[in-house]
Parts: sequence; C-alpha cells; structure tokens
Amino acid sequence: MGRYATATAAVLTVVVAAGCSAGGGESSDARHPQPSGTASAGPNKKISVSEALRLPKHPKFLVKIREGVGSQTLPDFTPGKDVYTVHIKCSGSKKLKIVFRGNPKNKPTVVRCDVPVTVGQIYTDPGKEKLDISASDRVHWTLAIVDGKYAL
Repeated sequence: MGRYATATAAVLTVVVAAGCSAGGGESSDARHPQPSGTASAGPNKKISVSEALRLPKHPKFLVKIREGVGSQTLPDFTPGKDVYTVHIKCSGSKKLKIVFRGNPKNKPTVVRCDVPVTVGQIYTDPGKEKLDISASDRVHWTLAIVDGKYAL
C-alpha cells in the first residue's frame, strides 16, 4: 500500500499546535467520548480531552479516543477517503513513533512529546490501515484518529 504527501516528501504532514486553542467548542455531544480526567488550561478552567487533542466538532472516528502507556498495537481501521487525521499528545519522554505495521518500506513517523498536541494528516491508498505506537514504558499518550481531512 503506497503512501504519498502532497507538498512534501514526508509520509506525514505534521502541524504542531503550539499553544493554539481549538476555539470555543462546547462538546457535550455523545459522539465525543470523554475518557476520565481532564487537562488543565489554567487555575480555574478545565478542558476536555477532545479539546486538548484539537478534534473537530463532529469527528468521524476511525479510532476513538484512547489513552496508553508505552508501545501498543492500535485497532485496524479502513478510512472512507484517501486521507485520515491523527491527533496525538504524549508526555514522559521526548518522542514516540507511529509505525505503519505490515508495510516496512514506510519509515515510522516521529511525534515530539514536548509540544501540547500534534495533528497530522496521512494520505493513503484505499484499504485497511494497521498502526502501532512505539514508545518507552514511561511514555503516556492520548490519541484519536479521524476520517478525512479538514482545516487545521
């Protein structure tokens, strides 16, 4: 399964959201699962995991919000289009890797853990996607994968 990027030679176009907020989105919608816990946005304001990951208002999840520690295999999924968007944040180390399982010609994508959140769009051929998170045992991460592409 070949991959391509539109304006770069990289497999994954990564847009780092350094301190930008996702806007005034109240998300009590049932389609926005809320794992336990919230991230702190300041002394008096709590933000949801959806807001911390900068998810769109009505995402079509391919992989619902999930939290993990260290390396894990993600559930397989099939995008409805030729692009999907990965939202991920991590802590406890400097980086983790997203590995394209079953396709050794694609190099793993490195995600920095010293930024608030990383949002990347992956362009792919139609078919099932198989991804792994590769990280040390001290890396805590939160991830969601959304179908399609939208303005970042």
